[in-house]
Amino acid sequence: METTRTILTKTDQDDFDLFSRLYCNDLVMKMITGKALTYDEAQRKFELILKINTENQSFGYFGIYLKGSDAGIGMAKIVLTNPG
Repeated sequence: METTRTILTKTDQDDFDLFSRLYCNDLVMKMITGKALTYDEAQRKFELILKINTENQSFGYFGIYLKGSDAGIGMAKIVLTNPG
């Protein structure tokens, strides 16, 4: 998926650096879950994310990258909210 400035790619093993940089950061996670994950917690959560991503190609977790750069700026979860 793409926007005018970003590219969203399905999270895979190569995204752990971006994931851990965000999810282990107290300032980032303060308003999301209240606290950052430890490195071990991040590894376990990331393995779960990889499993979830194998279940559906269109939904799941995505890394957000700036176009024209390898700079990872975020993570997103896309879910189906009205399957009917």
